[in-house]
Amino acid sequence: MDIRQYEIYIDGHKLPRWFLTDADTQFGQRTDFEFDGFMTRLQPDGEPPASPTYTDGFVPWNVATFAELEGRVLGFRLRETDDGDTAVRLISRSTNTNMHWQTRGMGAVVQEFGGAGDWELQWGVTYVIFVDYHGDRSRMTLRVVRCRVPLRDVSYRINTR
Repeated sequence: MDIRQYEIYIDGHKLPRWFLTDADTQFGQRTDFEFDGFMTRLQPDGEPPASPTYTDGFVPWNVATFAELEGRVLGFRLRETDDGDTAVRLISRSTNTNMHWQTRGMGAVVQEFGGAGDWELQWGVTYVIFVDYHGDRSRMTLRVVRCRVPLRDVSYRINTR
């Protein structure tokens, strides 16, 4: 039985368990979503499902087509960090250079995806993703929240009380 490791929030809404399953959130498991007016969970080979079912697609909630990400793929994978903790890596298969991301808040620097690559997300931080079409921007927020506190952190809290 897979125990859920993290939740993904897009535009403040948690992806439902039927769409992002507990198995999708396991260590090393990569889950790719294609944005095309709605989100489609891609197959392990990176292709859309041949006959999409209810669990393959997720319709947005009055969102302007997910920040104009039409035809772009974003993936998520739980990995170990350099300091021995875990973090979710955001993966982009897009080679389009006008896709950007930034953390939310004052002084946040806009970063370019700059083609295919992956970036380590911080737990609980809200990111803004958008495609810049000559200054006309539609934005999507993204936040990843850890479901399970590492055992070493639980042990530390118990021992310091």
